Amino acid sequence: MSYLIPLQSDLLAAVRKIIITGLKEALSILSISRGLDQEQFKKARKALKKVRGMLHLVRDSIDNEKFLEEEKNLKDLSRVFRDVRDAIVIGEALEKVRKLTKDDFDAKEFKDVKSALLTYGEKTIEKVFENEKDLRTAIADLQAAIERIPELKIKDTIWDSIEQGLKSAYRDCFEYFQLCDDSNKKEDWIKWRKYCNFLVVEIEFFSEFLSSEFKTWHQGLHSLSEILGTHQDLILVEEKTKELKNQLESVQSGRNFLDRSAEIRDKLRKEARKNAARLFVKSPKEFVKKIITSTGEWRKAC
Repeated sequence: MSYLIPLQSDLLAAVRKIIITGLKEALSILSISRGLDQEQFKKARKALKKVRGMLHLVRDSIDNEKFLEEEKNLKDLSRVFRDVRDAIVIGEALEKVRKLTKDDFDAKEFKDVKSALLTYGEKTIEKVFENEKDLRTAIADLQAAIERIPELKIKDTIWDSIEQGLKSAYRDCFEYFQLCDDSNKKEDWIKWRKYCNFLVVEIEFFSEFLSSEFKTWHQGLHSLSEILGTHQDLILVEEKTKELKNQLESVQSGRNFLDRSAEIRDKLRKEARKNAARLFVKSPKEFVKKIITSTGEWRKAC
């Protein structure tokens, strides 16, 4: 489904369409419950991210109470997907550890850790599907949101809101880059990834009309978000490995795995800092001026 604001479109109508499209996509996927597979779950989560990204972008044009209400609803909906997403991510992150350590890992030890984590993942997914009450509630919430959105009042100051939204998103990324340049705290790095991901999503709405220079910058931001995402996934895997230590055949297997994962995260942090130093060279004010210039033709048409 398209999440782009087309050229010569009614901006307000395009914003509403993107929000409703995201909700409908998540609803259609969640409604088939037991038929879900990994790729479908990813699509559903991404759809909800698009909705949240657009709401944040036009936040200043929406009544604050209504914005907070819809944001809370979307967060609650995301939790339905979170446990399954975490279970899926574990398998992917395990393979990343395997590849990034260049197979410098005892096969038996890796199998021990992998078996415990994948078993946990399978049980988690089964538990989500068995809890039909939560699934039905999520489906009803999505349907209610789809009915509410057309009635959501968005002021005609939408352009100012978009500019402010982009500026705020960039500022969050910029400030957390500065913070994480000196900090290894997991909480800081997780928040940095969150803000980078939001900015990636928000800029994608206008990607058809970005200048080649800005498209290159956006691709760099997307790569940074992917690095931060892998870092965050490994944090999750490490936490689950510690929780499941009693289910491992060998305690040493868990320790060795955690050591390898920590080494990888250290390398990822260095790579992220290096990439971010090239991306966040402009102030938030300068960034907004740049994107306005980049999307000038599209903006004029709208």
